[in-house]
Amino acid sequence: HTNFLPDASNQFPNAKIICASAADLKCQGVGMRPADFLYDVVRDKVPKRYSGRGTFEDALEALQGQARLFHIRGDVCTQALFVLVHKHLFEVDLLYVNSDEKLRETEFESGTSIQHSSHRIFHYSLITKNAHPIGYLLPKYRCLMMDPTSLLASKLMIDAPNADGSSCVIMAESLRSALKTLSQDGVCDQVLSSHTHEMSRECFCQKLNETWGWLDGTSLLE
Repeated sequence: HTNFLPDASNQFPNAKIICASAADLKCQGVGMRPADFLYDVVRDKVPKRYSGRGTFEDALEALQGQARLFHIRGDVCTQALFVLVHKHLFEVDLLYVNSDEKLRETEFESGTSIQHSSHRIFHYSLITKNAHPIGYLLPKYRCLMMDPTSLLASKLMIDAPNADGSSCVIMAESLRSALKTLSQDGVCDQVLSSHTHEMSRECFCQKLNETWGWLDGTSLLE
């Protein structure tokens, strides 16, 4: 998902790069220049290795109010970021199903065509109720990445979840805070999601709560 960034940064050498520290590390490994701002680093808690790099607050100041950023803390898988511009919100990898329906198994039951084979493998192995309890909304690995006892989270990720399981609570609180702001009148009208259709703010909030309300067992909507 981030491998295209080095090419993009080369095409726009004067552009400011805002990304998460894990993505910055990954992309520098394939030739990208260091990011100007790390949105998962805050001013009062700057690790020594990031001394001199721009923080979340610095990024907001650089944007001069032209865009708003909502970092979803606790999401160790993607370090999710909501970007709000002109009352339109863009999100990546928190919603995986269309805004008006759950992912239907019948979509991939149309024979054995090669065209849909990769989708069928992904769907039946990772995103059905037989795969895990909320499989119709999230692929299994998204839950495993939040589980500090899983091999995937504890050994294979740059950002591992907190050993005490608190990353789920932190992510829930962060989502709850973002949705509270977005739900205010005049803040957000439409949402663009990388995996779904365009949807209204109300639909987005409901779907996000349905998908991630399990994090701390409490509704994300206030």
